[in-house]
This record gives sequence, structure tokens and C-alpha cells, in this order.
Amino acid sequence: SITIASLLTAYLSRATEPIEIVPFEGSSGPGAFMNAIYFMILTLFGGFLILLILRYDMKLLFKLIFGFSLFLSSFILSLYMMIFFLPAYHSMILSITLAIALSTSVISKRVPNFIRNLSVILLSGEVGSFMGFNIPPISTFIILSVLALYDVISVKKGPLKGIVEFLDDQTYPFIGYSSSRVSIGMGDLVFYSMFVSNVMAYFSFLAASFTFFGLLIGIVISFLLLENCLLYTSDAAD
Repeated sequence: SITIASLLTAYLSRATEPIEIVPFEGSSGPGAFMNAIYFMILTLFGGFLILLILRYDMKLLFKLIFGFSLFLSSFILSLYMMIFFLPAYHSMILSITLAIALSTSVISKRVPNFIRNLSVILLSGEVGSFMGFNIPPISTFIILSVLALYDVISVKKGPLKGIVEFLDDQTYPFIGYSSSRVSIGMGDLVFYSMFVSNVMAYFSFLAASFTFFGLLIGIVISFLLLENCLLYTSDAAD
């Protein structure tokens, strides 16, 4: 997803200029903090909404909300990427087709896991590139820092703690990359991609490369700690 986002960012850097998509002026400290608060409020709202849906077992509403969200985001972003080198009509048709394919592949449990994972990677890279290219560096750094801190707290005391309790329910599609050993939420992939894309767009390819490898090291350490934690828990239970 980071590689896809980097390629799309390189393309956007040649095709157009960034447009600020955050509600507050993102190049200053106060505006960046306000943008971070804005994203945190959206995250809180989304977390409580998902928790409510899970608790009341509203599978159809879950699929409708996520299906529509995925379709709308993939359609708008695909159109944004294509409009610079294709006629408007062709861009519209291709964007609709791609949006249907991606959203259906992510939501449907009948789609093979390989196809679903590929769709998640493509969509994560697309969203991450769009956000990284169009959000100023200061806002990006503060937004990601605040959301990372929120993520740590929410796992223990926020809506994420309640959501985790429902993860074993296989009747709900997992919105992310999953295999027999690894599961990564789509939000994580988007923010990884967003970080590298932002560094590439506003700094340099070399800086983006260091960021990329830094993220990989962090991911490996996280999974090693998680594996050790699971082994310790298993031994304690025995």
C-alpha cells in the first residue's frame, strides 16, 4: 500500500498542485492542532457507531455503511487520479467500475481472501496518497501523532476496547488485510501510506525512503512484541 501510494504521489506531483482538504489552515501550529482534533472527533464518532452496530448485531446496516463509504471514497479518489490524463466521460466510467469492484471485494465474504486483500491494499494506497499529498506536513505529523496516542488509550478505555470484543464474530467482514498470521486494519494501512506520501510530496524521495524503512522496522517490532505477548498469555493459561 505504501508503494502504491508513493507511485500515485509521484504522479500527482507532476500532474497538479496540492489542495488543502483539512477544515483549518494546516500550515500553522494552531490550525494543525485543530485539524488533529477534527480527525479525532471523526474517529470517536466512527468508533462508537461501529460499536453500536456490533452490539445490536445490525449486519445489514454495517455492510450498507461500509459499502457506501468504500464506494464513495474509491469513486471520488479514482476520478481525482484519472481526470488529469483521461477525458471526463472515460474517467467517470472507469472510476465507477473501479469503485464497484473495490468496495464489493472488501465487503463481500464470498470473494477470495487474496482478492479482498489486494483490494484493501489498492484502496489504502489510494486514500493514503490523496491525504498525504493534500494535507500540509505539520498537520500530517500532528494528526498522526494524536491518532496514535488515541489508539493506545482507546484500546483500553475507549470504543476500540468494545470493538475488539466482537472481533471473533466471523459473520462480520474484516475491513483490512488479513492472513493466517497477520491482520492489519485498513486505517493503519492508510496512515502508513499517508505518512510516506506526505514526506515524498513535501520533502524528498530520500527522506521518504528513510520514512518507509522506519515504518517497516516499527511494524516488525510491533508484530514481534505481539507474538511474544500471545505466547506469554498462552503459557500463563496452561
